[in-house]
Amino acid sequence: MTGFTKLFSSIIGSTIWQESHATKIVWITLLALADRDGLANISLPGLAHFAGVTTEEAQAAIDKFQAPDAFSRSSEHEGRRIEPIDGGWLILNYDKYRQTRSPEDVRERGRIRTQRWREKKRHASRVSHNVTKRHGDKCDDKAEAEADIHSLDSTNSIATHTFFADEDYCAEPKAESASAPPPESPFVSIPLNDKSEFPVYEPEIAKWQELFPAIDVHQELRNCVAWNLSHPARRKTRGGINAHITSWLSKEQNRSRGNGRTGKDVIDQIRNHRTMPDFG
Repeated sequence: MTGFTKLFSSIIGSTIWQESHATKIVWITLLALADRDGLANISLPGLAHFAGVTTEEAQAAIDKFQAPDAFSRSSEHEGRRIEPIDGGWLILNYDKYRQTRSPEDVRERGRIRTQRWREKKRHASRVSHNVTKRHGDKCDDKAEAEADIHSLDSTNSIATHTFFADEDYCAEPKAESASAPPPESPFVSIPLNDKSEFPVYEPEIAKWQELFPAIDVHQELRNCVAWNLSHPARRKTRGGINAHITSWLSKEQNRSRGNGRTGKDVIDQIRNHRTMPDFG
């Protein structure tokens, strides 16, 4: 048999506490027998047995609990405290009092939350202290090892360099592995209208070279940089620079293939054709 109930000190001021000794005992026993839904599944003789009263006293108490009470502090159910169910009784308003928190409950819950917060804070402080200590120990080990190694002959400089390349003797935490390659430098950086620059890297250039095979993308990007340097008022935004580059390369691609040639290009071609020797 499992069950529990909240018993507030205010019960002493209720009308139930003005009843006979046996009635009060039966009421407390019912509360103790109730499950979390307020159901006390027990027979009348069983209730009398657990309460330590006679069957007649238990029946009188049950009758009292099922009757209206004009002086009850609770207006629900006309002051009735229980109602019969199959196999026992249902304690009315049980859930209401179960959900009610006493000042002691509130203080106890606050105390538990504070204690948990302090324990978590102490744990974090211990972890931080241990990490700092281990880091300090590594630095001390490095200093001692460095003093020993520098006392060796200078011919051991290669071994010294190899020794201190080990990550375990890093003086400061590293975001990346020591073996990671350095970041790639951009091929060119195109100036933007906000005076910042847009870097262009080789992987992008390789893709553009596949799309525009008739031109030298590297050189055209240099030309694009020069144009933007000489036309500061017409520089692009960071959001529009990719379209600017694509348009530039597309025009040069078409120009290279003879599409969209300017009048000057046509005139130059005619002049070159006239000066070419006639092998006919």
